[in-house]
Amino acid sequence: MSMTDPIADLFTRIRNGQSARKTDVSCASSKLKVSIAKLLRDEGYIAGFTITTAGAKSTLTLLLKYHEGRPVIERIERVSRPGLRAYRVRTARAAKSWAWFRKGSIMSRVAKKPVPLPQGVTAAIASDSVTIKGAKGSLSLKLVDGIAVAQEEQTLSVQIKATPTTALWALAGATRAHLANMATGVSTGYERKLELVGVGYRAAVQGKNLNLTLGFSHPVAYPVPEGITIETPTQTEILIKGTDRQRVGQVAADIRGFRPPEPYKGKGVRYAGEKIEIKEAKKK
Repeated sequence: MSMTDPIADLFTRIRNGQSARKTDVSCASSKLKVSIAKLLRDEGYIAGFTITTAGAKSTLTLLLKYHEGRPVIERIERVSRPGLRAYRVRTARAAKSWAWFRKGSIMSRVAKKPVPLPQGVTAAIASDSVTIKGAKGSLSLKLVDGIAVAQEEQTLSVQIKATPTTALWALAGATRAHLANMATGVSTGYERKLELVGVGYRAAVQGKNLNLTLGFSHPVAYPVPEGITIETPTQTEILIKGTDRQRVGQVAADIRGFRPPEPYKGKGVRYAGEKIEIKEAKKK
């Protein structure tokens, strides 16, 4: 079987792998594909890649990258036809900037931005962790080697202790984002709302369990995790609250996973405001 557009096949594998939440995807290796993989890795779109050789054939394996449960690459689309593919020539200035990026001299704009602490929120900085306390509780973050956090009045700043590299700047940006989420979580908190769509579908909180009736032959009992509050304003609404943004999102995803919306009538558990693409049923 001949392949007319191997580059499109590579990006299609990446898109489909992320949709299926795979950790890696593989394809036949070539010099052009390896160059694209290096570019994706250096720009932070994938976690890395490996090349394995078996006889005369080489296989390229891309390690996919996710952030807070979502793919780093949000969208892949073709902007030209295979026969009219256009390539941009890299200028001398662009080549110089690329060389600086490869040396790790490009800073993270997210990491350089300070984190303001709301009124009533305090931070305790240790050698390997940061604890932020507020009206709604406290959260701790373990620091990666080479990353430090400094406090000046009511702001936190992320610093790099070791020699700056691309990986360290990426970790510094992630650390800054986590600190900002923690400051917001302990002051105002996070919440996620789910809706139940279907005849007889209902939810109720009893003790430390969330009881769900989702059309199965048996009820579903979901134990409420520690640090999470679940409310049911109505029988078809679920409100998830907490200080940890990641945990709130994960609990919402777990509950939605019991009965994801089906594509023909839209029945199931969905996020509030989520749009479900309804397919046309087969006609007799």
